[in-house]
Formats: sequence, C-alpha cells, structure tokens
Amino acid sequence: MDTTLLQFININPEINKNELYLGPDHWVEDTSRFPSVSAIINESQSKTGLSISPQYMEKFDKEWKENLYKIFRESQYEEELENYFTTGLSNGRPLKLQVMTLPPGMYCRIHAHPNIEFELTLQGTLQEFRWLWRVTPSSSNDDGVLTGDSPSGPEIAKQSPFVHNRVKKGQCMLNETGSVHQSFTEDDGCVILVLWSGCHANIHPSRIHNTDPRLKPCAGWDRMGL
Repeated sequence: MDTTLLQFININPEINKNELYLGPDHWVEDTSRFPSVSAIINESQSKTGLSISPQYMEKFDKEWKENLYKIFRESQYEEELENYFTTGLSNGRPLKLQVMTLPPGMYCRIHAHPNIEFELTLQGTLQEFRWLWRVTPSSSNDDGVLTGDSPSGPEIAKQSPFVHNRVKKGQCMLNETGSVHQSFTEDDGCVILVLWSGCHANIHPSRIHNTDPRLKPCAGWDRMGL
C-alpha cells in the first residue's frame, strides 16, 4: 500500500548498506502510548543513513499510525489490530518496533506469521513470494502450530501457488496472523521499519514440497534470526 511518508525521510547516501543490520528492540509496553517511530528511525541513522528532521517527527508518527489502521481496515483484518490495541498482545505475543537493513541478495526463511506484522519500506525494495493460503491460529500438525514458544509453519504442498509482490520505498505491507511468505531482496536491498514479535513460524525445508523454482527453501537456515 502506498503512503506519503517518504517525503519526510532524509537520506545520507554515504552509509554502506551491504550488511545485515538489526536495530535495537523497542517493545510496545503500552499500546495507548506508542513509542515515537521517527525517534526509532533516527536512533539507527548512523547505520542506515536515514533520518526524520525534528520539525517533521510528530507528523511522521501520526501518519505512520494512520497507515497502520488503514491497511488493516482495507485488508479486512481490523479486528486483529483492535484486539492487539485492547490486550497489548497479538495471538498471545507482545510486539516491538525495529529498524532493519536487509542487504542485497538476502533471502529469509520461508515462514508463517504467528502474529500480526506491519512493515514500512524506508529505502530500497522488500520483495516476497506469498503463499495464497494462510494458517488458522488454532491449527496444528501438518497445518503448522502458531502458538507456544516454538511455532512452526505448515507443510507446503507441491502445487501450492505463490505470488510475487514488491514493497517499494514509501510503501507498507501487512502480514496477518497465519500468512506465509518468503521475504527477500535483489540488487538494491532495503531498509525497513517493522512492528512485529521477533518471532516467525519457520518452515523447515523438509516440509516444503513446492516445485516453484523462485523459492529458496534452504535459504536463511545458516543464519540466526530472520
């Protein structure tokens, strides 16, 4: 989904973005008083080269939250967001805000989302192959387990369809609970701001039978985290 947030972002082109960077965790302890997302972006500017000028910080924060509500509403998952704001948890998990740099040519593990995520691309392009099905939070066994300390994604059948999406700078993306995808970057890499739990329901390559040549089931398993 398009936003107008790009107009507020200052870019320092001299910062090297060819290495994975995971910024500090900012756990949302009170959903009625969200941390300043522009302050979180500014905190990592020495690593990302991106910043928000002080006079625009309040407006950036306001518009970021408006886009959060808008994408959930337009995607018809507003109830999930409202439940998070009411309870402070998404499918039993607290959420945090974090800035990340994903270098060129990086592939994350194929995974399901055990809770909601909201991603804003600050620079570059985040890409994904998204499964056209989703896991229900109460599913188990071959359908994946999205609860508990060690969630796991579903078994992916041979002919399960995936669609290629691109989230360009200034655009945002919703990952509803149970959605499945593989995120990756190409030559430009990307810098993103994400609201998430820090937890993915990763799908082991042995459970991925899909023959789509675009997918990389083994990618990311040699790396901690994403």
